Amino acid sequence: MKINTLHSHHTLPQKAPYLPELHEFKEEWKVDLTIDGHACQHDVLYKVFGWIGDKVAHDCLTGQMTAEDAARIARQDFIKRNPEHHANAGRKGGKAPCSQKSKDIAAKLCKEMGVWWTNGSINRRSQTKPGDDFYRGRLPNYKNRS
Repeated sequence: MKINTLHSHHTLPQKAPYLPELHEFKEEWKVDLTIDGHACQHDVLYKVFGWIGDKVAHDCLTGQMTAEDAARIARQDFIKRNPEHHANAGRKGGKAPCSQKSKDIAAKLCKEMGVWWTNGSINRRSQTKPGDDFYRGRLPNYKNRS
């Protein structure tokens, strides 16, 4: 039995490289669709614009692709379209560039929510050190957040 829950779909997908002059209106162009309708919309967009992201979205929504495969393909597509993004990553002292907008968002999050702390088994986000056994950072697999 398939449950037809509604998805909020951006008529112009959030990460789409096509029609950049319309990206400032993305939030205004949302429609509620069933899962099948959402998949159909991405299929149409893929056929019109040819962006792999729409094909991946269609395949995920129809169960033809796992989320892990979708993430891998999305990363590959991003790197292909933005080769300079990771140009210095992996070099001594190098790191991928970060936009000022990203830095501002990170600073705001740290100010409002604090920073990540871990004691080796659990992670916490806090303004102050949660306990003597905690140190800054978090475990790579942070499903057990508190």
